[in-house]
Amino acid sequence: MSSPRAGHVTELEPLHDAWTSWTKTRESLLDTLSLLQDPDPTMRALAEDEFAALKDTLSTPLPTTFPALLVRPS
Repeated sequence: MSSPRAGHVTELEPLHDAWTSWTKTRESLLDTLSLLQDPDPTMRALAEDEFAALKDTLSTPLPTTFPALLVRPS
């Protein structure tokens, strides 16, 4: 027989996974910031592309994934 706590942990697992993914992506975005100032134009262009992709990745869960995971279905 599983405990009520185990049910809550299982219920929160998707939220935990989404949050973990979001924070890792945010860390990568912050790491990319310094490369945006790189003197090498090729490296700077790569960093700009990476920054844009990471920014898009970060913005997606905010209006969709997190609200869906935080608000219980009625």
